[in-house]
Amino acid sequence: MKVTIFLEHRFQQTPDGEYWAKNSFSYSFWKPYLEVFSQVNIVARVLSVDHPSEGYSISSGDNVSFSPIAYYKGPIQFLLKYQKIKRQVNEALINSHQVILRVPTSGLSDLAFKVLHRENKDYSVEVVADPFDVLSKGSIDSVFRRFYQKILTNSLKQLCEKAKFASYVTEYSLQNRYPATEAKFATWYSDVKIAENEIAPEPRSESHFSSKKQFVIISVGTMSHVLYKAQDVLIKALVIVLKTVPHCKLQLVGDGENIENLKELAKELNVSDNVEFLGYVKSGEDVFRLLDKADLFVLPSRQEGLPRAMLEAFARALPCIGSTVGGFPELLNSEYMVTPNDEKSLGQLMINVLSDPKKLSNMSANNLLKSTKYSSSVFRKTRMDFYKRIAQG
Repeated sequence: MKVTIFLEHRFQQTPDGEYWAKNSFSYSFWKPYLEVFSQVNIVARVLSVDHPSEGYSISSGDNVSFSPIAYYKGPIQFLLKYQKIKRQVNEALINSHQVILRVPTSGLSDLAFKVLHRENKDYSVEVVADPFDVLSKGSIDSVFRRFYQKILTNSLKQLCEKAKFASYVTEYSLQNRYPATEAKFATWYSDVKIAENEIAPEPRSESHFSSKKQFVIISVGTMSHVLYKAQDVLIKALVIVLKTVPHCKLQLVGDGENIENLKELAKELNVSDNVEFLGYVKSGEDVFRLLDKADLFVLPSRQEGLPRAMLEAFARALPCIGSTVGGFPELLNSEYMVTPNDEKSLGQLMINVLSDPKKLSNMSANNLLKSTKYSSSVFRKTRMDFYKRIAQG
């Protein structure tokens, strides 16, 4: 049986016909689907290139095909290419046995939903993020931000409400805002793949932190046009931290359209010497090596589903600080979260934990223990059961 998956991620296609993806959407990402479905067809934006960009891995392969959608960025380009995109979505749905909308997306799932609803066809959703938080204050510089936020939030509510099957990456956070009220079956599991051998053997001791001559703060996340990982807030908070804890360095892992703006912000705030932009780092061992050398992981996001980067930090026994959005409350105690866009509270919280080796050690132990809940083996059965139910209808 064939499954057609609509998703937000942007892919690249090389002249040899292969498709390439950045971050987690390499060929291995589709393997869990292939354990249940005989074929997987991906519907997403595709950019034709001579050579794949740095950090891209091959995504196509045996029994994985693509129905490429005209490449666009932002709502204006989407509207300019609307008729072509609409035609491509309709073509992708022809002969699709089962359809999964991996949401939210910037228009593709909405177009697919209209066709499916009109033809009274079933579909499923995998909810991985929250557009309300994605487009929160400070995420993009646009007078239409609140308009986009309202439209996309209402759209996702409708998509979830009418879905036959639904899965979420959070245990309860996304479900509360986007309930699958008409679903035959709904569940949750994490896409994060943490193997047992990737989990640190023991937490970091109090003496480990008390002997530090310089603290390394690390944050991992995209610096895309929509700055939902809030690295700007983290850089502003660092200014506050350095007044009390002068011997510390911030490492920012990731790339995207906003990286130059963030470098300029660090320069304007006179903290360039304390901020290291590491760019794209391959997931897995390369990221784990950086996490192992760091002392505190901070992710003050404006939106999250269940933050993959933080769970990886958990697995490496790293103390963590996050915001109050998305799945963070499912991972962190309230004392280690701040409201989004609040650099003052974030800076003070970072000072509090960096000044207390015992607290850092306790955070390390708690996070390491919690990471075992999110190991690959824990969610495998739940995920397979979800796909089997979709296949059976």
